[in-house]
Amino acid sequence: MEEENISNTVIENKPEQNLQTPARITPEAKRVVLSFFIGSAIIIGILLYFYLNTVQLEANKIYYFYTDECPNCKVVKSFMQDFSVEEYLTINKMDMDNSSNVKYMQRAAKLCKLPSSGLGVPLLFINNKCYIGRIEVIDYLNETLQEYLIQ
Repeated sequence: MEEENISNTVIENKPEQNLQTPARITPEAKRVVLSFFIGSAIIIGILLYFYLNTVQLEANKIYYFYTDECPNCKVVKSFMQDFSVEEYLTINKMDMDNSSNVKYMQRAAKLCKLPSSGLGVPLLFINNKCYIGRIEVIDYLNETLQEYLIQ
């Protein structure tokens, strides 16, 4: 008989298990959570779209915007050839007759705080600074070329 009492005592001393039923999520709470995730996905999608479609101009790279018909661009081209500028400086040439290059010039104008409409060529861009017109472009190239050759 003692054995029965011992086993009963052990069972009686066990703490009661908490057998609560799990909380139920209301339909309203489901809608709120779903709306949050859909809204977040839309915002992330929009930000990703603008990030991927924003033209990036790399630092320390020279971008030269021109057209073949532009008389001042022809003067700059002649200067570059006469002084072998491209043997010493890497210049990313952006022909504005190619419509896919327009967005690069617009980005350069924005970084230089210039209006993107009505810009002309030749235009040279480096490190958020724009040089507009043949005189500014040739002066920049000449100074940079001299600095390069002195080193």
